[in-house]
Amino acid sequence: MQVRMNEEVREIVGILRNNMTTVVLLFLTMLGIFIVSHSFSSEEIASAIERGGIYAPLFLILLKISTVVFAPISGAPLFPLAGAFFGFWHGLFYVLVGGLIGYTIAFSLSRYFGRAFVERMIETNERGLLARI
Repeated sequence: MQVRMNEEVREIVGILRNNMTTVVLLFLTMLGIFIVSHSFSSEEIASAIERGGIYAPLFLILLKISTVVFAPISGAPLFPLAGAFFGFWHGLFYVLVGGLIGYTIAFSLSRYFGRAFVERMIETNERGLLARI
């Protein structure tokens, strides 16, 4: 009973820790946006994005890809940043493109490397089921 309770407590603490990390990162992102918006005028930010040319949206797309492929990195802060820097529709488009590419890469990696891992984890009599899937 005590062991099961400790496992449940650890699971709850892990969930809270993950959620708290996301909340802290989102807060820091919003704080950063607030500081940048009060330190620079919207014209200066827009001109910096324009000077970046095609590299500014590509950088955002690469950031979004990295948040999908590398699991510990949260992509939540990118949504308000994309909207603030590129406008709602363009920012949404860039984040969606980055997500689509990232999910495709993650799926391909799991498809390529995941089968051997799953085969090691399941019993021999269940491998016929895996072959049918």
